[in-house]
Amino acid sequence: MPTVLKKILFLGIGGFAGSNARYWTSLLMLKLLGGSFPYGTLAVNSIGCFLLGLIAGSSSLARMSPEIKLMLSTGFLGALTTFSTFSVETVELFQKSSHVNALLNTGLNLVIGFGAAALGLYLSQRNI
Repeated sequence: MPTVLKKILFLGIGGFAGSNARYWTSLLMLKLLGGSFPYGTLAVNSIGCFLLGLIAGSSSLARMSPEIKLMLSTGFLGALTTFSTFSVETVELFQKSSHVNALLNTGLNLVIGFGAAALGLYLSQRNI
């Protein structure tokens, strides 16, 4: 199979799985915690940062094939994480004069996201 077609296939598989994971995770968070705060976006961004940290650490140690890395990082996590959605939701919270929730959303996504990425990198490098 030509390289370009192989990449398209791996990206498509990852994107299919990631978009489904995003959708169902967001619905679950809405059901569990309600719609007053974008918990679903916070959850998928945090999970995505953690998983990308694991993948980045693992691939730097040559534990992962380039195709699998592409499928997981660009395909799955690209479809799972929702930074653009996070941005729009935060602006909408500001527009609705929900300034505390807008700032809370920004702070939590940054702090939890960075923490999850650091934890993922740390855990992936402990298994040398």
